[in-house]
Amino acid sequence: MFSTGSVLSERFRLEGPPIGAGSTVEVWPATELATGRAVVVKVLHRHLVDPADIGAAANSASAAIGLAGPAGVAVLGVFSGDGRWWLVA
Repeated sequence: MFSTGSVLSERFRLEGPPIGAGSTVEVWPATELATGRAVVVKVLHRHLVDPADIGAAANSASAAIGLAGPAGVAVLGVFSGDGRWWLVA
Protein backbone atom coordinates (compact mmCIF):
# COMPACT_ATOMS: atom_id res chain seq x y z
CA MET A 1 0.00 0.00 0.00
CA PHE A 2 2.81 2.46 0.79
CA SER A 3 5.24 3.14 -2.03
CA THR A 4 6.49 6.16 -3.94
CA GLY A 5 3.58 7.64 -5.89
CA SER A 6 0.88 6.11 -3.68
CA VAL A 7 -2.05 8.42 -2.95
CA LEU A 8 -3.44 8.23 0.58
CA SER A 9 -6.99 9.24 1.47
CA GLU A 10 -7.27 10.79 -2.01
CA ARG A 11 -5.37 13.79 -0.55
CA PHE A 12 -1.66 13.04 -0.18
CA ARG A 13 0.88 11.59 -2.65
CA LEU A 14 4.02 9.91 -1.32
CA GLU A 15 6.99 11.53 -3.05
CA GLY A 16 9.95 9.32 -2.39
CA PRO A 17 11.36 6.56 -0.33
CA PRO A 18 10.89 6.83 3.43
CA ILE A 19 13.09 9.52 4.98
CA GLY A 20 13.17 7.90 8.38
CA ALA A 21 11.91 5.08 10.52
CA GLY A 22 11.79 4.26 14.18
CA SER A 23 10.32 1.71 16.50
CA THR A 24 6.77 2.99 15.95
CA VAL A 25 6.56 4.81 12.61
CA GLU A 26 7.95 5.13 9.10
CA VAL A 27 8.21 8.73 7.80
CA TRP A 28 7.54 9.64 4.16
CA PRO A 29 7.83 12.93 2.24
CA ALA A 30 4.53 13.73 0.55
CA THR A 31 2.52 16.40 -1.24
CA GLU A 32 -0.97 17.59 -0.35
CA LEU A 33 -2.68 17.31 -3.74
CA ALA A 34 -5.16 20.19 -3.31
CA THR A 35 -2.51 22.77 -2.43
CA GLY A 36 0.82 21.37 -3.63
CA ARG A 37 2.14 21.85 -0.10
CA ALA A 38 4.98 19.61 1.07
CA VAL A 39 3.94 17.50 4.06
CA VAL A 40 5.21 14.55 6.04
CA VAL A 41 3.28 11.30 6.48
CA LYS A 42 4.05 9.24 9.58
CA VAL A 43 2.79 5.67 9.14
CA LEU A 44 2.29 3.56 12.26
CA HIS A 45 3.94 0.14 11.91
CA ARG A 46 1.31 -2.51 11.21
CA HIS A 47 2.30 -4.70 14.17
CA LEU A 48 1.44 -1.81 16.52
CA VAL A 49 -2.12 -1.39 15.31
CA ASP A 50 -4.24 -2.79 18.10
CA PRO A 51 -7.92 -1.85 17.82
CA ALA A 52 -8.09 -1.59 21.61
CA ASP A 53 -5.34 1.06 21.69
CA ILE A 54 -5.67 2.96 18.42
CA GLY A 55 -8.66 5.02 19.56
CA ALA A 56 -6.69 6.78 22.28
CA ALA A 57 -3.79 7.51 19.93
CA ALA A 58 -6.14 8.87 17.26
CA ASN A 59 -7.92 11.07 19.81
CA SER A 60 -4.61 12.52 21.03
CA ALA A 61 -3.41 13.25 17.51
CA SER A 62 -6.79 14.65 16.49
CA ALA A 63 -6.66 17.09 19.39
CA ALA A 64 -3.52 18.60 17.83
CA ILE A 65 -5.11 19.20 14.42
CA GLY A 66 -4.95 22.87 13.55
CA LEU A 67 -2.57 23.77 16.35
CA ALA A 68 0.71 25.33 15.27
CA GLY A 69 3.23 27.73 16.63
CA PRO A 70 6.81 28.85 16.18
CA ALA A 71 8.11 25.70 17.87
CA GLY A 72 5.49 23.27 16.63
CA VAL A 73 4.30 21.45 13.56
CA ALA A 74 0.70 21.66 12.38
CA VAL A 75 -1.05 18.30 12.30
CA LEU A 76 -3.31 18.14 9.24
CA GLY A 77 -5.08 14.94 10.12
CA VAL A 78 -5.12 11.35 11.27
CA PHE A 79 -6.21 8.82 8.67
CA SER A 80 -6.67 5.09 8.29
CA GLY A 81 -7.12 2.58 5.52
CA ASP A 82 -6.41 -1.05 4.78
CA GLY A 83 -5.69 -1.73 8.45
CA ARG A 84 -3.05 1.03 8.64
CA TRP A 85 -3.01 4.39 10.44
CA TRP A 86 -1.06 7.52 9.51
CA LEU A 87 -0.67 11.10 10.68
CA VAL A 88 -0.03 13.98 8.27
CA ALA A 89 1.88 17.09 9.33
